[in-house]
Amino acid sequence: MKRLPLFLPMLLLLLITASCYPNTSSTQKVSSEKKIGTDSRKTPALLTAEQKLEDFEYMYQLIEENYPFLKVNQRSYGIDWLGNKEKYRSMVAETKDDRAFYRTMNLILEDLHNGHTAMFDTKAYLYYKSLLEQLEDHEPWLDEMNKENVKARYLVNKAPSVSKQVSSEIRQSYPLVSTEIIDKNKVAYLRIPTLDYFQVSIDMEVIRPFLQEVRNYDTLIIDIRGNGGGDSSYWSDNLVPMLINEPVTWHYYLLYRGGAFAEPFLRAKLRDSYKSLKPIEEIQEYHLPHLPPETFTDFKKFEPHTETITPKNSVGFHGKIYMIVDKSVFSSSERWACFAEETKWATLVGEQTLGDGLGWESPIVALPNSGFVFRMRLMMGLKADGTVDDETKTTPSILAPGEPVWPLSDDPAVKAVLKAEAKRLNNPVH
Repeated sequence: MKRLPLFLPMLLLLLITASCYPNTSSTQKVSSEKKIGTDSRKTPALLTAEQKLEDFEYMYQLIEENYPFLKVNQRSYGIDWLGNKEKYRSMVAETKDDRAFYRTMNLILEDLHNGHTAMFDTKAYLYYKSLLEQLEDHEPWLDEMNKENVKARYLVNKAPSVSKQVSSEIRQSYPLVSTEIIDKNKVAYLRIPTLDYFQVSIDMEVIRPFLQEVRNYDTLIIDIRGNGGGDSSYWSDNLVPMLINEPVTWHYYLLYRGGAFAEPFLRAKLRDSYKSLKPIEEIQEYHLPHLPPETFTDFKKFEPHTETITPKNSVGFHGKIYMIVDKSVFSSSERWACFAEETKWATLVGEQTLGDGLGWESPIVALPNSGFVFRMRLMMGLKADGTVDDETKTTPSILAPGEPVWPLSDDPAVKAVLKAEAKRLNNPVH
């Protein structure tokens, strides 16, 4: 069996939905050393030990007051991040230069086990900044990224061509989806490796005619294994509307700690609905059976979300949809899995996802002395029953772990789908 490549989502395109590819920090650690702005000939003077510790204290305080998953991290990984303060201070104090400081701060953030919380290298910073500049109502994000010490650290004024180079490296001009007919007139297969913001219109040029072609099939398999997210509009505004024949409604909840640093981000993102944020005590009125124990001690506000997707350019598909997921499904692709799970729009197959798909783009934080930036998750997303998506993630109803393989007839998840369909349609599998 030949293994299919697992396409990694493009770094930082997850900004638009709430969301960066998990393990961004591992990508950053192998970046060119000059990419993190540590060449002393071009950047500010090397940081003193005192400055590095001040930056750590600043980060620590913001996480203590704003970060939503501290208790989740304790339950899931046994790490008391706040309790490790002296350990982390010692790690920072032992760093010999700016490069080591950056890497150590990244390691400290990795202890939070959240793909939306990580330090930025130069490539990440430049791409994130170029993307934010195309969006409305993101002044707080840009205010952090445009601070003078940040621009000096990331060599913005000394390398104006880098941003264009980054964009050309990341953006593709061709479809990344793939399609296959597994059983003519019966079973169709669509693989979507990323929900990349810049891929939406390009990929739909392939997806739209394919769905038209298979609209009378019994079964459609949508494979999103390895998909770390991108832009939720990829599926919510485009693909799903083509595959439904009546409105579909789903629910989730966002909880906020109430820290002062978060306020300008909340006001900018929520706009008029900011005034509609509810006191956390009122969440009891929704009778959610699985609220996390820290709901009323660590959070101050919440907002209930009810979203409805309506048909648009529907192809009239009336067959059964299966979605294959795995441990890399995260952010906006996890959001899609949450939607499918609650509404039964698709039956999930594969293995447990990575989670953290309910929310929106994380705030940017500029460290006051170094000018390094990191982003930090701001909200806790709860599913319709009150479970924390980042903690419980999404478990398929049909378990079939493993990477995609070729030919598809040998793929464990595809085989599991065909077996389930044979049973549903009373057609024995040969």
